[in-house]
Amino acid sequence: MVEFVFPYYYLVIPQIVIFILQLRMIESNNNKYATCAATWKFGEIAVDKIVPMLEQGISSIDAVEMGICAVELDNNDQYCVGFGGFPNAEGVMELDAAIMDHKCRYGAVMGLTDILNPISVARTVMDKCIHNILVGEGALKWALSQGFTKDPNRVLSSVALDDWIKWKKDNMASSAEKQDSHDTIGVICLDKNGHLCAGTSTSGWKYKHPGRVGDAPLVGSGLYCDGSVGAAVATGDGEEVSNSVIFISSNSLTYYFPK
Repeated sequence: MVEFVFPYYYLVIPQIVIFILQLRMIESNNNKYATCAATWKFGEIAVDKIVPMLEQGISSIDAVEMGICAVELDNNDQYCVGFGGFPNAEGVMELDAAIMDHKCRYGAVMGLTDILNPISVARTVMDKCIHNILVGEGALKWALSQGFTKDPNRVLSSVALDDWIKWKKDNMASSAEKQDSHDTIGVICLDKNGHLCAGTSTSGWKYKHPGRVGDAPLVGSGLYCDGSVGAAVATGDGEEVSNSVIFISSNSLTYYFPK
């Protein structure tokens, strides 16, 4: 295995951050490479989970899902994804996630509540649903129909709940002011069969207005994948990023992986 650890790389677009913190390449016996990359320091959680799987020949889709699931279940090393995230202004966890594969198949959930692993629900949308995107109550109904169970006590951690209670006592606003925190997890994998996949997951803006959706689950803003071209994920100020389609198959901003 060859491992590259990159410093933060900032693309020069105001309020938009595009970088790869962890990139690891795994060589098989037939000289085919598998690669995984993730955003932010806590992306290591995903990469550490994914590498052994890629070495065993797992698909890029499974690898992305499992890697992001590991981050969604963590509440020690990150504060904007899954169980480690913060609720909206009403104290409700609303989760966004998306996944896109090498065939440009795409599935996303937005404003999903009470489900611990939104990336897995997004995967079922991509694989089984006639629609690409499900939102709010509809996303929850779909998740329950696919065998997921509501677990609100695990989705919102006691630490995040206590912080929200303190914030709410001092704030009558419908949402918090813009903050510097924008820690979406974005993961890209290339498996030994040469297939790409990209995925994202976030709880979004801390104490956001209920129903707010940022860039993370949006094709062309938070993620993009096309096996004939490449794959990319973004993280940054969701309102700024979603104002632009920054990932296009022919766009020079796309991060390319060697075949």
